[in-house]
Amino acid sequence: MPTIDSMKTNPGLLCTLLAVTCILGVACSDYKPAEFRYEAQKRLHHAEKLLNDAELKNELTNSITMGQVQAAYNTALNYCLGVLDSVDRIRHSREWEDLNRLSFQAGTRLSQLLFPDRRYDSCLTVLRKLSTRLSLPLLESASLRVNLAEVLQASGKWRDAIATYTEAVDMLNPPVEPNGQVIRSIFDLPAHIYHIQRQTADSPAWNSSLNRAFSYYQNFLSLGANPNLALAAHGSLAALYADVGNWTASVAELRQMKDSTGAIGLDAKVKIADIYAGELTGYDSALAMYERIGAQLIGRDTALRPILIFKRSLVYIEMKKYSEARRLLTELDRNYHEYFAASPAAQEAKAKTFDLEGNWNRAETEYRFLIESYAGSEEAMQAYLYLGEQLARQGRTTEAERWMQRADAYYKQTAERNQGSPVEARALTYQAEMLRRKSDWAGAAAVLASIFDKFPDTVIGQKAVMVAVGLYREKLDSPAVADSLLTALRSRLTRTESTVR
Repeated sequence: MPTIDSMKTNPGLLCTLLAVTCILGVACSDYKPAEFRYEAQKRLHHAEKLLNDAELKNELTNSITMGQVQAAYNTALNYCLGVLDSVDRIRHSREWEDLNRLSFQAGTRLSQLLFPDRRYDSCLTVLRKLSTRLSLPLLESASLRVNLAEVLQASGKWRDAIATYTEAVDMLNPPVEPNGQVIRSIFDLPAHIYHIQRQTADSPAWNSSLNRAFSYYQNFLSLGANPNLALAAHGSLAALYADVGNWTASVAELRQMKDSTGAIGLDAKVKIADIYAGELTGYDSALAMYERIGAQLIGRDTALRPILIFKRSLVYIEMKKYSEARRLLTELDRNYHEYFAASPAAQEAKAKTFDLEGNWNRAETEYRFLIESYAGSEEAMQAYLYLGEQLARQGRTTEAERWMQRADAYYKQTAERNQGSPVEARALTYQAEMLRRKSDWAGAAAVLASIFDKFPDTVIGQKAVMVAVGLYREKLDSPAVADSLLTALRSRLTRTESTVR
């Protein structure tokens, strides 16, 4: 082994040793980033395995298990961010990009796990850390802004949420992937903001958001957007026009929803026919459209045929051609019995044809059959209430009172037997309606608010709280309670598909 003295007397040997040391140092520094990446991958994989195991064992609601999963993701995230700054982005670009991506994955997943537990402050801390520490591609950066906005909205910071949603929209405009597909999580945001404002804000606020949504989608058409984006824009505009009651404009947009062959899409055709059958009262046109659609169905689309027959029967009811409506319902029962047997709406329509025709005895029989055969359905619950009203109108007071008592008991029993299900929500809604009819405004409002408490992410829960808001404002002179319910509703409408349309 060379001694210090020998190196002093042999400068060449000293240079050689220094060179070797430098090479080893560089080699070690080159190895370290790869080692960091491997360790980060291992930690993230461990967290993902814990999550997958929890899902397989149905332990996603177990607080202890999910606490361990969250801790594993947090550990992975902190490790990734901790080593990211020690890796030279230029010299070790591949390892740096991988660690950057792993950090984003770990942080995003962690925030998603914290969100259902309403740990909004923790979510914000994680997402803001990702926003300030990482360098993300445009799509991931916009996605991060959407996630951040949802947390802000859920935590009651609506103005900050709107600003952050808007940043995401502006950041990725147009919202299209390299393959031409529309990024719906961004594209749907202007309409999403409008629908939330429509439900929870005053007219100036939601009118402003409506105008911004119209401008956003119309802009894609004026710029000659790619076919996928244009198709999506026409669909969004059709929905917005329908929401404000401009049905002619809605139909015009739906007629532009064409496929690559230039044909109007099936869903758009059906919507057009539905508008003619309803809001535009173009009954003959609607019938012709439904028949043409049915005649052109092929393959899997033929499953739509019984639905079209039912829709035609409803048009005949509107035209007061009750025997023709019954003919179609009989055809539906004969040719598509499984559909008819599973459709309380079809049985309700049958009862209505006799009712509106003036044949009350037969109508009453059909309504009672509806109640007995489709227990728990919206139509059965409505029929209970309707029968009581009709008995009272006919002067059958004692019978009507007994029937309404039965209805009240039926709603309570149905709610108790179906706790946690949509059936319970429906039954509670009718309980509230019974209280409202007795002018028990406080009782009705309390039941409606309880529906939202139990089912905050459902349409029925969100509609119930809006009715409760009206009662607290107009009947109970409690605007503060109404405002608190609106704030609670706004915080739950964090997904674009969850807003009540």
